[in-house]
Amino acid sequence: TIYLKLHEEAAAHAALPPAEARAASKAARAARKAQVEPIAGRMKVEANAGRQRKSTGKHPDTDPAGLAMASVENPLAKAANIVAKLTKFHPNDLDAHAIAVRIHLARNKPVLALRSLALLLALDPASPQALAARWRIEAAAINGSLLAECADDTTVVAFVNDRLAALPGGAHASLDTLQAAGNTALANATALDDVIAIIDSLLTVVAMEPSADLKAALTRAVSAALAVQPVHTDAHVVLAAAVALAGRLDPAGALAADIKAQAHAALPLCAAFV
Repeated sequence: TIYLKLHEEAAAHAALPPAEARAASKAARAARKAQVEPIAGRMKVEANAGRQRKSTGKHPDTDPAGLAMASVENPLAKAANIVAKLTKFHPNDLDAHAIAVRIHLARNKPVLALRSLALLLALDPASPQALAARWRIEAAAINGSLLAECADDTTVVAFVNDRLAALPGGAHASLDTLQAAGNTALANATALDDVIAIIDSLLTVVAMEPSADLKAALTRAVSAALAVQPVHTDAHVVLAAAVALAGRLDPAGALAADIKAQAHAALPLCAAFV
């Protein structure tokens, strides 16, 4: 997803006035560099490259911090190439198809986005990945961006509209109805992973404002998960995601602090990661 994030970052900067866009891009590059340079220092392998290759038969990682990855000229094209391989060789992977939807939307390919959504719905229509992908497409249809690049192609427009109408329950007509659908999905979700994914989608895709209901739903999910340990095979990863989401729901930090305290009390080993 790093290439997709780089593309979205560039698109956001492009929407700013020129001077602000340059400043934002410069700040983003500086932030990435500051984040990865310590990693690069710890993982430096050039001095031992020959010895490592000889002793293990493996080539060292020449880009341990991902600096070369972050400097790709066309990250969206790179992302599209990778996701095409992922969906080909892992046709039952929900995450691969969900990322494919995002990439096709970013490339203004509504037919391909709907095709990836159809594959997701066929695999598991109630999964957070399928729900988020559907909401992304419907939100794009509502704001007009879904068909913006092909509005003059009557065949594509008719195909897309037919596919939207054929979605289970029909396409949602407004962000308000999308939000209501999201709230229903959230009320039915039990696993902490699913709750995190649905709330993230409501905030990011449906543009729902952080609310007391979302905070309460996250708190309940964390408490329920910690009550039946282990939370997950990678409990610290899931709980760290919950803490990060709590920071978006409550920038003041009280919700994140509460979740951390719960996690540390129930799973002391998580204190090193969460």
